[in-house]
Amino acid sequence: MLPFFLQAGTCTYGQLEYNLDGYTLTANYPQDPADCVHPSVKIGDLEYSVIQWHYHLGTEHSIDDIFTSADVHIVHGLVSDNADAEPLAVVGFGVIVGTALGQTEPTIDKMINGFVKEELRVYEECGLPVPRIFWAGEDAPDVIADPYSELPADPNFFQYMGGLTTPPCTEAVMWNYLSDPINVSVAEKDTINRLILDYVDPYTCEVGASTTSFAQQSRHATHTPQ
Repeated sequence: MLPFFLQAGTCTYGQLEYNLDGYTLTANYPQDPADCVHPSVKIGDLEYSVIQWHYHLGTEHSIDDIFTSADVHIVHGLVSDNADAEPLAVVGFGVIVGTALGQTEPTIDKMINGFVKEELRVYEECGLPVPRIFWAGEDAPDVIADPYSELPADPNFFQYMGGLTTPPCTEAVMWNYLSDPINVSVAEKDTINRLILDYVDPYTCEVGASTTSFAQQSRHATHTPQ
């Protein structure tokens, strides 16, 4: 494995832009470099800076033929002056429910809060009944938004040169996928699922991914033949 050196930067949770669609939750870092110092990673001799990180249901990776229920991808852009290097690097990890109810993971919890506030803002602007939120997360606008803080102290990655996982699937990514998944609580996972399933398009005020509640979706899934 190529050596890793991680830096948290100075951007705070309050400076991130939170976007939701019917499939993914995305936290974008400020585009103006004068606003704050982005988190960055040095992989071997190459340095990459965080552009955004996102959470989506399902995963494109499996380890020992085991898939997790969700993934987090920390997307970086190349900083080093090297025309032969991949322009993007992703630090990714699978997500599983593994902690006790109410015992939340700090980084995931703070990220959830930003998305909850954004979704509630859209519901209010659209004049829709406010959805019930399972877990509001921790409001920490002045805390540094360090996307690496969930990684173990001595992380082990599977590294390979690959591509984007959405069309046009450009082969321009240095992938670094954590060998072990990260645990989240039941409350966190339920809230993330609901944020995605109850997504409302802020431009049309129409439901994006689902016209039924998360509870209805769960009951339906329980009775789906395998």
